[in-house]
Order: sequence, then C-alpha cells, then structure tokens
Amino acid sequence: MSNPNDAESLPNSIPELLTLIDQYTQELTALDAEQKRLFAAEDPARGIFFAAEIHQNRQTKNQMQVQVQYAQVRLNRLKMEAEPF
Repeated sequence: MSNPNDAESLPNSIPELLTLIDQYTQELTALDAEQKRLFAAEDPARGIFFAAEIHQNRQTKNQMQVQVQYAQVRLNRLKMEAEPF
C-alpha cells in the first residue's frame, strides 16, 4: 500500500480498521524479531553477513509502517465523522 490509491482499499468501519492496525502491529513486531535474529546470526570473523536480508526486512518494515499510518488516518477520520458536534 505504498501509493495513495491503496488507501482507498482500506475498510470503512472502525472495528475492521482496529483489527487491521492490530494485524499490522503484530507484523511489525515479527519483522523486528527477524531483524534482531539476522543481526545476531552475522559473524564478521567468518564472513557471514545478511546485508540483503536485513535491507529487505527494513524495506518491508517501512512499507508496513506506512500502511499503519494510512489505516490510522482513516480510523481518525471515521471517529471524527461519528462524533456529533
């Protein structure tokens, strides 16, 4: 969901958005754990590096963070529309 048109595919209900944000948060936690595992598995003395995997992990994490932001903006908008003035 890296372009603005992808934001249009987000759900239009608060419960669905909360579930989606929770799912994204869990995926971010898993990406963090994987990144830590990759760093720990590197062994410079033996020439073992995971630069490509770490880079891909960071790219995926960045994309996931943007998806969370889109979902959070939609959630905030729906909450504002639901509040009577």
